[in-house]
Amino acid sequence: MTRITRISFLLALFVSCIGAVFSEEPDVVFQPRKFYRARLESQNSILHGAGQSRDALDEYVAALPGTPPLMTMHYWNVKDAPEALLAVITREIMDYTAKGIYLIPQIGLQMTTDGKPEERFEHQVSAGLYDDHLVRFMKGLQDLGRPAFIRIGYEFNGLAWNGYEPETYKGAWIRITRMIRDVSPEIATVWCAAIHSWQNPPSLNNARFGWMEYYPGDEWVDWWGIDIFEKEEFRTPPLKEFLREADVHGKPVMIGESTPKKVGVLQGRQSWDKWFDPWFRTMAENPGIKAVCYINWDWSRYPQWKDWGDARIQRNPEIRNLYAALIAYPVFLHGTSEERVRTDLGVVPAGSGVPGKPVLATVTGSDGIMQLSLSPSGGAAVLRYEIERDGSLAGLTTARTWVDPAPKAGLSVSYTARAVGMTGVYGNRSDPLSVSFPPVLAKLRGGGFDGDHNFYLRQFEGGTARLTVTNRAASVQILRPTGTDWHIQFVHPLRVYADRIYTLRATLSADRPSVIRILYQKTEAPYTVYLAREERIGPRPRAILIRNFKFSASDDIFLSFMMGAMSAVTVTLTDIGLEEVVP
Repeated sequence: MTRITRISFLLALFVSCIGAVFSEEPDVVFQPRKFYRARLESQNSILHGAGQSRDALDEYVAALPGTPPLMTMHYWNVKDAPEALLAVITREIMDYTAKGIYLIPQIGLQMTTDGKPEERFEHQVSAGLYDDHLVRFMKGLQDLGRPAFIRIGYEFNGLAWNGYEPETYKGAWIRITRMIRDVSPEIATVWCAAIHSWQNPPSLNNARFGWMEYYPGDEWVDWWGIDIFEKEEFRTPPLKEFLREADVHGKPVMIGESTPKKVGVLQGRQSWDKWFDPWFRTMAENPGIKAVCYINWDWSRYPQWKDWGDARIQRNPEIRNLYAALIAYPVFLHGTSEERVRTDLGVVPAGSGVPGKPVLATVTGSDGIMQLSLSPSGGAAVLRYEIERDGSLAGLTTARTWVDPAPKAGLSVSYTARAVGMTGVYGNRSDPLSVSFPPVLAKLRGGGFDGDHNFYLRQFEGGTARLTVTNRAASVQILRPTGTDWHIQFVHPLRVYADRIYTLRATLSADRPSVIRILYQKTEAPYTVYLAREERIGPRPRAILIRNFKFSASDDIFLSFMMGAMSAVTVTLTDIGLEEVVP
């Protein structure tokens, strides 16, 4: 055998061996699933979910062609206005709808600051102080026209990092659940625990309370949930105890968060044997597990989690192929068909069918902004409307009116709409409606303080403020400044264009002399700042004018009034207007 022949032979043998390893299918047998008849429970399936960011989801979907997740993971702190999160979820859902993938949100709801238990505020939620945020949150979820899961105060027993106490936690849970059930039968609650795997012995109890002291009661809980990170947790008594008790209480279990902490994927078969194999076997051997969510992150990019490793399944071919083989088992329910999902989850009312073709018209809202009206024309009940602009999906709504979030001065567009029935089946597309926007377009007029919450308050890192809104004015009382401006923000989301010119007008005052920062800033990472301007304000109202501003790129931005670095003052904003003009 010549040297070249020998090398060719060895190379072929190596490739053959590698192919054999990659094509090997693990010997995992899933027991038939139990069925508890819970809200949003499939009779025979495990709901497949992933996250916990847009790039993580995109990479995960690309790694698993044909078996996309059904659930997309998100998080919301009740102190933060819900509109920012709802906009992210809506955009994500629309983007994936265009790809033929059906997503439903799985949301972790926080009533604390992660890692700062002293900032817990579930007692305030229980007392109703955040009802306005919660009502807007529920309404936003309802407008998506699809099921959703909410893990209320997830990792409730994590006293060391969340700080929740049983009685106030249960009060908040029951208050939120009442609100959910008043709004939608398609939102399920998940009571989600953490395992204290570092304790000796490992436990579900924390230093002060037993885990079941946090339980609101069977009548208030739809699902139980558990978060799994450490490889040791699969074999510890707490997990077995949790699964056993969930079965006793007649509740399906969701693995709400899971990732191979301090294992990652880069060691291939070794990583698989340490974490992924027991993860899949835990699901296979416990028929009460009915949903699972995987966090497809490179944790090493974040200083606080740098030793967790890279958990992205696409980063190792052996992990990806073994994972893809098992997630393709028929027991998993994927985001491939809305009709199948809605049938499986039992949310199709009797007598549902195909909705009629909607009729579109333009109307003018109370703020002078153009809206589309959608009128049904017979047919079955409507779950939601999907509005298209020039052939691309532009919005979702369950209401009979819709405001385009991205109008453009001087542009003529064509709108169409389709109604989606309760089974997930689409009706016929409407006749097109042509609309021409004027060359001078009011993106904001009179402040937008008319109850639609176009402007809203955002609070971060302990920054606290109180918002009072009337029809023409907004007052922001700064209760706890932090010294960092972005920790308290009064914002409005906007779509802006590089080939248009913008003029901002506002009247601002404060009860004491102060400096406020006004920003045009990108809504998502890398949070590009297009404009930053400081203005001195005081008790006498001051008119602010920023003329003829041109953006360097078309983008989704916040018009933001940043107040976290101000002292404990009250700021009043009136007559905010933004004009977009064709040059």
